[in-house]
Amino acid sequence: MFPQSARIDECRLPSYISFGTYYSQRPDDTHHGEIDFNPFAFDVGMLGVLFCTEFQHLVTLAPMSAPLF
Repeated sequence: MFPQSARIDECRLPSYISFGTYYSQRPDDTHHGEIDFNPFAFDVGMLGVLFCTEFQHLVTLAPMSAPLF
């Protein structure tokens, strides 16, 4: 997607690209007026949302894992 020579702080994508993700799992960053976004930070946010929706029910079995979700 980006050339290997590109610096990470220059790697930005238009916000409309983030709208192609699942609605229930989309972080709200790009819905609050962001013109562009960092796709690497967005992927980390998406992974956090995915973990929360998939594994939050396990907190009752392992209460110490609650801060992760």
